[in-house]
Amino acid sequence: MQTLDYDAEDMAALNNEDWKNIGKKIDAAIANALADLRPTGWANAVLKLRQIGTLANISAVFLALMAITIGALYQSFAHEKKLNSERILKIA
Repeated sequence: MQTLDYDAEDMAALNNEDWKNIGKKIDAAIANALADLRPTGWANAVLKLRQIGTLANISAVFLALMAITIGALYQSFAHEKKLNSERILKIA
């Protein structure tokens, strides 16, 4: 908290204690105003999800690409195995 110090000549009606009390009241008013702006309930949950959403999206895209790659490799090797068995049958 920042206190205001003024010379007694400049502000004869207010002393340092008055300025400290005024500063405390201003800080309390700002804290109350900011408390009203903070989300609560479902809005708080949505805010948290939105904050981690980018990380979740990046990991989901990575996992999807890995799954597509593994599926493509599986299909490729399964097809190759089928072609090899057909060649063996033709030779025999």
